[in-house]
Amino acid sequence: MNTDSVIKRYSITLFVNIAKVFTGLVNATIVPNSLGVSNYGNFNFLLRTFKAIQTFLTLSTNSAFFTYSSKNKKSTNAFIVFFGWAIVQLIIILLIIFGSIIFGFKGKLFPDQINIFIILIGILQWVNYIGSISIQFGETKAESVYVQKINLLSSLITTALNVILFLFDILNLNTFIIVNYIGSLVIISFNYYYFLIKRKQDYFDRYNPEKTKETISYFVQFCTPLIVYGIFGFISNIFDRWFLQITDGSVQQGYFSISFRWISIVMIFTTSIISIFWREVSFAYNKKNIEQVNKIYFKSLKPIYLLSIFSAIVVYMNSEKIIKLFLHEDYYGAISVLKIMAFLPAFSAISQINSTFFYAVEKVKLHRNISIITMILGVLLTYVLVAPTTLIIPGFSLGSNGIAIKMIVISIILSTIQSFYILKMIKSSLSQWIHFQFLVLLFLVSAGVLTNVIIDMFILNTLLSIISFVIIYTTISGGILFIKPQLAGISNEEFIYYKNQFVRYFQNHK
Repeated sequence: MNTDSVIKRYSITLFVNIAKVFTGLVNATIVPNSLGVSNYGNFNFLLRTFKAIQTFLTLSTNSAFFTYSSKNKKSTNAFIVFFGWAIVQLIIILLIIFGSIIFGFKGKLFPDQINIFIILIGILQWVNYIGSISIQFGETKAESVYVQKINLLSSLITTALNVILFLFDILNLNTFIIVNYIGSLVIISFNYYYFLIKRKQDYFDRYNPEKTKETISYFVQFCTPLIVYGIFGFISNIFDRWFLQITDGSVQQGYFSISFRWISIVMIFTTSIISIFWREVSFAYNKKNIEQVNKIYFKSLKPIYLLSIFSAIVVYMNSEKIIKLFLHEDYYGAISVLKIMAFLPAFSAISQINSTFFYAVEKVKLHRNISIITMILGVLLTYVLVAPTTLIIPGFSLGSNGIAIKMIVISIILSTIQSFYILKMIKSSLSQWIHFQFLVLLFLVSAGVLTNVIIDMFILNTLLSIISFVIIYTTISGGILFIKPQLAGISNEEFIYYKNQFVRYFQNHK
């Protein structure tokens, strides 16, 4: 059975994620304004808390499953073992929720939260997880075109429902939660039909009970080194939001949440390639083709880094305008948070690609050790930056700004350490990679500053200035890339080839 090419899979994934930028902009405007800072903060606090719990409970079985599924066309036993454990995770989540309510420690685990919302959002996170897993399963089978169409359909449906509820003035926390359920259930339903009914013969064979022990052994071998990593990951993931909630409350939680929401929109370029990158690296490394692995690594990472820096500068230069244009004044406290977090996608992109690389080549122990070190540093840094000055061990009391600073610092440290080890594996130079990063940053920051000077001189209207900034900045940056295509990871030979293809296409279609 033929599969779609890497270019076609990446193109459709990128197209869908670009389309989701526009739906994301709509949702990032109407949802926070409708819910208010406090409710928006509480929703995200609970969702992130349960995501941390969910991540811990997976015990990295999702990484093992994706790696296995990428290397094997049919993976029935692994599929059953993995999703069986997912059901167990839901049961544990429900036990945690009802246990906290019945035995009276809800206030410690979920400060200032209402029971019904704890239950609904806890289950919602699990449903979101299953939806996400079903998409990634399709990616491991090179079925990006299909699963990304469903991904887009879900996004369009949820956005349309949010807009309708907003127009009728009934978009609130209750209805927003319902819309989120609908979005994930659309993905699950369509993917269930496609993979487990329509294409069952292509990706599944008869379940073999005799191989169950062997399959479980694979999961145990893959995941055991990551159990300690999972514990530290859980503490790290849950501590930021929990500590911010008990020290500064839901308003600061809201500032951080809306900033993270906008930054998440910028991260489309990374999410577009992750699953495809995972499969291709795993496939090439399994054949011991280090040269091909090197090529895949840099061909994926360099353009993503460039696009992330490009987007980061757009957000940084327009942070105040974005918040004041799209959100009411209750959110103005988020301006400084958004400015700090603007560059997070660039360094986060590197660490995400690197983490995926470690999983794809099954170097999970090394990934674990690096991550644990940075997690410990992250928790300590969160305390120092967020803790009130009145505590026995005082901090800087920076609230959501402190969490933003911590995320930037840790991302830089993590990505640098990861890159050091990966580049040794693929026989490449760390100094050359750092030099590349610096050059991209220098050129694009210079272009951003120049664009900002032009905009401030001639344009006063807020919306028009943002649009003009994007157009002028894109033009200047495009000119730089035309002169120096290496900044996008394109060699001179490749650039000439692409240029000739472009010219030939238009000559043939005159």
